Amino acid sequence: MRWLDSLQTAAKVDLPVYTYNPNYLSDYQGYMLGMTPQEIDRIFTHRAQGNWINTEAEFWRVSQVTGLRRSKIAARLRFQKEKSFRVTSVKNQVNGEKQELKDINKVSLSELREVRGIGPVLSERIIKFRNRLGGFQVKEQLYDVYGLEKEVVERVFKRYGVMEKPELQPININKASVKEIASLIYLRWEVAQRIVMFREQHGPFETFGELTKIEDFPSDKIKRISLYLSL
Repeated sequence: MRWLDSLQTAAKVDLPVYTYNPNYLSDYQGYMLGMTPQEIDRIFTHRAQGNWINTEAEFWRVSQVTGLRRSKIAARLRFQKEKSFRVTSVKNQVNGEKQELKDINKVSLSELREVRGIGPVLSERIIKFRNRLGGFQVKEQLYDVYGLEKEVVERVFKRYGVMEKPELQPININKASVKEIASLIYLRWEVAQRIVMFREQHGPFETFGELTKIEDFPSDKIKRISLYLSL
């Protein structure tokens, strides 16, 4: 896959050992688990169809991971009880009528295509973006999907919201490597390099706002990016 070359050529550093919920697994996290692109894609396809993985046995069946890698991967997986994956909803007032809001982190391709303005290309793009994020933290991140017009996003909001936030393991911006920082979908490798260089030259960041001083940093996305960081 297109992201694989950049990951394989990244500087080799010792990274913290994280555990992952496969229902919010991103392709970077799958790579860090030692999965192949094909195995990660099977997980994504399963999720895009509106399905969830609640047990280790189900994870092996869907991903088709085999051999000695299983023991290493199993130690870094975590699962929530099945009941916590039931669709969560709240009441939303639309045109004087109450409407059920469903979780955008659990919406399938076919459900997205029911929204006027979203066809096969945009629905797949939304799911891929969600997979890269490891799940939406705030519904406004939908505005960041390329080619999705504001009017269409607002139609999505009438049906879906972030009802159950994915668990986050924030990246410590004062300790993280270039590789870790570049794993954020919002940041290019070159920007991650500049963040580390800035930190080495000026000392630890005291606020996230200081990141906006860095060349080519997407300042308009600072609120989104800060969701994934710690100081």
